[in-house]
Amino acid sequence: GRLSYHDFAARIWPRHDLTNIWSIGKKTAAKLNLLGINSVGDLAHTDPHWLKHEFGIAGTHLYALAWGIDRTDLCVRLTPKNPSWSSSQVMPKDLSRQKDIEQGI
Repeated sequence: GRLSYHDFAARIWPRHDLTNIWSIGKKTAAKLNLLGINSVGDLAHTDPHWLKHEFGIAGTHLYALAWGIDRTDLCVRLTPKNPSWSSSQVMPKDLSRQKDIEQGI
């Protein structure tokens, strides 16, 4: 897909499922809804100072995001403090016996 500043408002502002927008999770969307912000267009037309008061610095990021502005610096390489190694496998319970581990139960 292609999205530009010219068609951003027409294509993004009508969206009501705020969790489909990058960086807006269920809790943030629920709080926005409680505050009367039910679409990205509502978010774009909310006072940015009030958003900062309600959400802190994240409020300014939400406001900018609603206008199609992402200030993420993609040139900055992030290094995790505690790298972890895994195969992304999640088991339904803790496994300690070799037999159970091999069977994956």
